[in-house]
Amino acid sequence: MRHSEYSFRFLLVCGCALWFAMLDVAAASRSPLNNSEISQVKNMVRQSLLFFNDALRDPNTGQYLDAISLQEGSSRENNSSVAATGMGLVSLAIGDATGDLEQAHLKAVKTLSMLLDPSYSRRSTQGWFRHWFNSHDGSDNSMSRADGYSTIDTAILVAGSLLAANYFSDRNKDPQNALNLLTNELLHSVNWASAISDATLGNLYLNFSLEHEIPLASTKKFNEYVLVACMGKLAEENKGKLGPMKQFWDRHFARTDFLPKKTFRGQANPIQLLTDSPTHFLSSFTIQFAYYLCGDFNSNQNYIRYFKNAMKADRAWFRQQKGSRAAYWGNGAGEALNGRYAANAIDKNPDLISSPHIVAGFIPAAPEVVRDLLTMQRERHCIFSHGEYEFLWRCTPRNFSVRLNRLQAIDFSSLFLGLAVLHPLIPQDFYQRYSP
Repeated sequence: MRHSEYSFRFLLVCGCALWFAMLDVAAASRSPLNNSEISQVKNMVRQSLLFFNDALRDPNTGQYLDAISLQEGSSRENNSSVAATGMGLVSLAIGDATGDLEQAHLKAVKTLSMLLDPSYSRRSTQGWFRHWFNSHDGSDNSMSRADGYSTIDTAILVAGSLLAANYFSDRNKDPQNALNLLTNELLHSVNWASAISDATLGNLYLNFSLEHEIPLASTKKFNEYVLVACMGKLAEENKGKLGPMKQFWDRHFARTDFLPKKTFRGQANPIQLLTDSPTHFLSSFTIQFAYYLCGDFNSNQNYIRYFKNAMKADRAWFRQQKGSRAAYWGNGAGEALNGRYAANAIDKNPDLISSPHIVAGFIPAAPEVVRDLLTMQRERHCIFSHGEYEFLWRCTPRNFSVRLNRLQAIDFSSLFLGLAVLHPLIPQDFYQRYSP
């Protein structure tokens, strides 16, 4: 090789190395967080995960509670929710990745083993789980009898199980394949097609009565029940066949063109949002759950666009309301000021309750919104505590002195789901990798 040729190649290699180094610096400079803020985010993730698994997880059965009282000295409740358990399984995967939760894989195996034990877990003849039951012994309670067997709560449970199994398998932390086997058994133990109320219109049953398994109500597209179709389609694909749920998905959810929409016109540029009726807007948790728990959703650019639109509209609506403050927004679900459960939405939030978990849930759409959470954390108006843990929960900027007394697990989960993507030990494509 001639000296001049060698020199040229040397300079080319050095130049490329320098160029890539500059790109790395540029990428780092685009990060929304500095080192101090990253430390705060890590602590928020840790606190939320530890709280969720210490305060809401039954250590004997591995099931997660539906809700808890935030009042000091309140007794521990025993009403379990299979949807909360689904999110609990996701929390175990996240907590293992961050190093905040010990023996996460073993805990996940215990949780699923109990749910698949017929002596503990009562299910419908079609495989649907009860929404609620006694966490200690699996017995029915008044909540079980009221809501019966739930399609959406079963879907959230299965989706959370699959995400956890995918994670632990990918990280080589399921050496005996125990969690994967349990999850596959769970997925295929449900007759997903029995949830179809009207295949032409795209309607799905919400639930079935506990005693006679009679359908109690049905829902229209688009809302969180997209997860029922997503899990049903996946079950059929895993078996290598085209069944009624795959056909249902392809007809109603594979494309966004024909889904109902409603336009938010609160600013110069109208924002189009997905809904199940053009007469109203949905609570923001509906699209967030779809993003985190359905791979066909979070890998579809059209759905991602509506996910981002939901964030923009939610934040814009809050800023137009009397008594609002810039960092406080999020139309989510949870306890309202009247003590009842409410699913707040645009034009359906009379007390202007801000849900920090919704702000966190939109972090994948706009990472910079984490600074609103950091502002809430610093100002402490929305800080609640339970034992040794501190976390953000619902409050209203119109009157910060009003404190809400109950926390619902399924709603709180969006806090750690969203914050996790900014944790330095969590890959940014965590949900694209592991969501079923």
